[in-house]
Amino acid sequence: MSTLNRIDRRLPYHTSDADFEVMAERIRLRTTARVEATAPSTSSVQSARRPALRMAIVMALVAVAIVTGAWFATSEPEPQPTLAELLATASPETLREVAATNYDDIIFNQQI
Repeated sequence: MSTLNRIDRRLPYHTSDADFEVMAERIRLRTTARVEATAPSTSSVQSARRPALRMAIVMALVAVAIVTGAWFATSEPEPQPTLAELLATASPETLREVAATNYDDIIFNQQI
């Protein structure tokens, strides 16, 4: 009788607890070996470079923030002319156009 004829689906299967323990141990050994094989090896130089690189990036960002803040602090906004100054320098055509556009604005009409 061949091996294929002796294997069937009839129960109960006769497997001892020791067989399951051996199988579990074999699976555990293979998976730990696979994890160790795929784990990246970090040298002391690489592990020392990472914090130094992070610190350099942080310092560069702080320097950019300081320079940008100093530039904005020293630059003054251009003074905007008041409405009276704009009306004093406007042409008569512009004044008529503005008056026609804003004819119902009481405050604007008082300034004209």
